[in-house]
Amino acid sequence: MSDEIRDFAMPRLGMAMTEGTISGWRRRVGERIVAGETLLTVENNKTEIDVESPWSGVVIDLLAGDGDTVPVMKPIARILIDAPL
Repeated sequence: MSDEIRDFAMPRLGMAMTEGTISGWRRRVGERIVAGETLLTVENNKTEIDVESPWSGVVIDLLAGDGDTVPVMKPIARILIDAPL
């Protein structure tokens, strides 16, 4: 089985949320991440929220940088998902 690349989108962290500001990435390109670990911190309405990765794998691209404000559901990172054993 081959690995799969998945886009990670800016999550909707509240009913009225339409965009979020990336406070900081916790993983860099080339770093491994395990499902449930913090991928980034997002600021919304003066609140900072840690956002976890839903997948285990390797971060292969960051599509937005620290301080960028991004609409909900727009891809912000790409993760190479580990193939199941």
